[in-house]
Amino acid sequence: MGALSDRRSQTQARIQNLRNELTAAKSIAAGKACVYATGSYGRGEASEHSDLDLFILGKSKPRGDNLLKRLDDIRIKANLINATEKLRMRKFSGDGRYLNTFSVHELTKTLGTEHDDVTNTFTARLLLLLESYPLLEAPVYKEVTSQVIAAYWRDQSDLRSAKPIIVKLLKQYERFLETTNVTDKELVRCFLNKRKAREYMNAAYKFGDLIFKALNHIGNGNRFHRVLVV
Repeated sequence: MGALSDRRSQTQARIQNLRNELTAAKSIAAGKACVYATGSYGRGEASEHSDLDLFILGKSKPRGDNLLKRLDDIRIKANLINATEKLRMRKFSGDGRYLNTFSVHELTKTLGTEHDDVTNTFTARLLLLLESYPLLEAPVYKEVTSQVIAAYWRDQSDLRSAKPIIVKLLKQYERFLETTNVTDKELVRCFLNKRKAREYMNAAYKFGDLIFKALNHIGNGNRFHRVLVV
């Protein structure tokens, strides 16, 4: 845990140093787009040798166009390039080929289509949901992430009928976070209390039951479900 803790603190320091150099990009993106890191920076495990993998994600206009104008997108990328060079961070891989910009509409309209992988939206979408961290405009990041998640609910009828279970699962996890938001000493004292310990164990069983129920509901006995279980 020592090495991981060190990596996380170092990652946070590098991200903050980078943010300090991105005042122009922050002003341009304000309320319109976010920049999020993926890979080791998204997981909080970056070292000085790690690549900086970034995506720019803009909010969409009612008809689907990116709220972030093309020239503003270029200015943000220029600020990112200059900032990383100033801080002596590794250059963007592929000579900036993977420093992509999408609108939320672009990121969701290809969901489930044959164009999803070709346009790199599949990768950008999964990395956003699984291992991303907002570099600029966290409120926009939160908003667009919610819109991407909502697109999955709309696209999959099986997921829509499973939504009540997932909602219960998230609420149960929130209770866990609230319960454990104390010092180690306080947590040990709570577990030494038999009544409290029983409540915590029951809550843990309930959380496990909800995960099992969600997997069974969504999997519904298909082959992928079998692979996950086995």
